[in-house]
Amino acid sequence: MKGFTLVKLLIVVAILGVLVAVGIVSFGDFLGNSKAMAKVLVE
Repeated sequence: MKGFTLVKLLIVVAILGVLVAVGIVSFGDFLGNSKAMAKVLVE
């Protein structure tokens, strides 16, 4: 049997979605911290 089953594809899509969500949250935290540091350095 060649190819992926629908269940396998859905599992992969779910895992990728979780990884992207974690990445977006981490990136947002990074931007917030960098803006705070920029304010401290400017003042």
